Amino acid sequence: MYALIGVTVVLLFIFLFVQRNIQNVPQMTWEELVQQQKTQQFQYIDVRTPEEFEKKHVLHFQNIPQSQLMSQVNQLDKNLPIIIMCASGMRSAQAVRIFIKHEFHAFNLQGGIQSIPIENIIIKKI
Repeated sequence: MYALIGVTVVLLFIFLFVQRNIQNVPQMTWEELVQQQKTQQFQYIDVRTPEEFEKKHVLHFQNIPQSQLMSQVNQLDKNLPIIIMCASGMRSAQAVRIFIKHEFHAFNLQGGIQSIPIENIIIKKI
């Protein structure tokens, strides 16, 4: 019984820690992005692994895996805001912090690819 309570407390702590870290970076929802695209240009980066990206991705998003961000950060335009996404928003929140440290204007796509309507996702047929 005590073990179950302990595990529950630890999981709750992890969940709250992750949520706080995601919320401490600039966020944009898919709906906000669709509206902003009408008047603003963006750079689009998907930080998932190449395997994840190949299975399904969103048009215009360039795949730069999280592990390669530091080596490619200088190849992007600091004058255009960046929308960064991953599967759920956790890796992209970390990536936003990296870009902000390098003086980019970056946003985490809230909820990642899971938040995007299916009609906007390109899925590889097997």
